[in-house]
Amino acid sequence: MKKAKKGGICSPGGFCYGFPGPKCAMCCTIFSFFAIVMLLVIGGLVKAGNVRVQQEVVVVADKRDELAHNAFYGCIVYAVFVVGCLGRYLWICSGFRGPMVEVEDDDE
Repeated sequence: MKKAKKGGICSPGGFCYGFPGPKCAMCCTIFSFFAIVMLLVIGGLVKAGNVRVQQEVVVVADKRDELAHNAFYGCIVYAVFVVGCLGRYLWICSGFRGPMVEVEDDDE
């Protein structure tokens, strides 16, 4: 009788299906969420014309809106990473490990 074994590295059930692990996915989610908050704060301060922000970074008045929009675009990129990493974390924690592949044993 054939035994069901896990396949090779990149076959279903192999190493590629287990990377990144749940800790890596959660770490990515937390850091991306923190980056969203920081970019929103920086973009809001620049758009409002905060004097302290302008003293730290030389901001030309006509480039202020462009700088704020770029910070908000960065937030969108990080939001995609949050969704992807959080989805990966939930997928791993749901117990899905990939289908078992039947491999013939040559030892018999």
